[in-house]
Amino acid sequence: MTTSKQRLGGKVRGLRRREGLTQMELAAKLEISPSYLNLIEHNQRPLPAHLLVKLAQAFRVDLSAFADDSQAQLAGDLQEVFGDPLFQEHAVTTNDVRELADNPGAARAVVALYQAYRSTVDSTRALASKLYDGRDFMGLDPAHLPSEEVSDVIQANMNYFPELEAAAETIAARAKLDRNDIYRSLASYLREHGIEVALTPVGRDRGAIRRFDPEHRVLALSEVLPPWSRNFQIAHQIALVDAREAIDQILRRSENLLTTPESPRLCRVALANYFAAALLMPYDEFLRMAEEMRYDIELLQHHYTASWEQVCHRLTTMRKKGESGVAFHFVRVDIAGNISKRFSGTGIRFARFSGSCPRWD
Repeated sequence: MTTSKQRLGGKVRGLRRREGLTQMELAAKLEISPSYLNLIEHNQRPLPAHLLVKLAQAFRVDLSAFADDSQAQLAGDLQEVFGDPLFQEHAVTTNDVRELADNPGAARAVVALYQAYRSTVDSTRALASKLYDGRDFMGLDPAHLPSEEVSDVIQANMNYFPELEAAAETIAARAKLDRNDIYRSLASYLREHGIEVALTPVGRDRGAIRRFDPEHRVLALSEVLPPWSRNFQIAHQIALVDAREAIDQILRRSENLLTTPESPRLCRVALANYFAAALLMPYDEFLRMAEEMRYDIELLQHHYTASWEQVCHRLTTMRKKGESGVAFHFVRVDIAGNISKRFSGTGIRFARFSGSCPRWD
């Protein structure tokens, strides 16, 4: 048995260099010829399973490190970069992209350089527009938007966070949630934490759909919110109060992806929203109901008193190993074709630097 369908040569080469070994030295450890190792490192030969096991044992490497799809994601980013009209006169083939992705350091540098280039172009256009309009032109966008970095964290985890699923399951049992009166159950649980939920009349909410007063310990929700949004906002607040440890754990392991000052705060909001969905639509039960209802989104809406978007987003999180649902893609697009939220369930690449495909509008 071999891992011929995967391009593992770059990972073998990276491991060898990390250990400071020459090809001859590593070949001796693996009991193969240096020329054979050279072919493996350049993806001219597959990496047999027995050599993979030897590598893992010799360097104490988790076999799962050879199974991650970070290299495929990197190749996808490079494909998008070289798809820019800027490179139309340069014949960059798919094989060229794959070979570059086999050198992750150089590949990430190319992607980072392109991001900086796109940011400069966008900033220049924004500056020109503001000067033309006579508007203030301070505070241009940073090189990498916080929202993009949060999307990267979600995609890197395939939109499945077992820590938050476990926390939601524990808290649901502790709160003894009554699914027939979920609002009262959630509000009662927050009250046990010293936080009152209050509905704010229209005209007195100052345009805010939710406002938390930490001094008086009051979560104020606008009465214009439909029932499913009220439930979701309370569940979100429970996440910030009672699932902080799980959220912090995810933020710590994602530090390398969250490089701007605003990114961790925005990611905390996204993770709290994930928890809220997990609390309102428990994983095992939700997956069972989705399959029984043949993934009828409207029926799931009625069953869980949830919005269309809440149900769609929850469907994309059914990624537990051995108990996964259909691998959905999720794209939220406005009338102009701008993507405000996206997730790929199978690795399809959505436009990051340029506009979306008009066929999606």
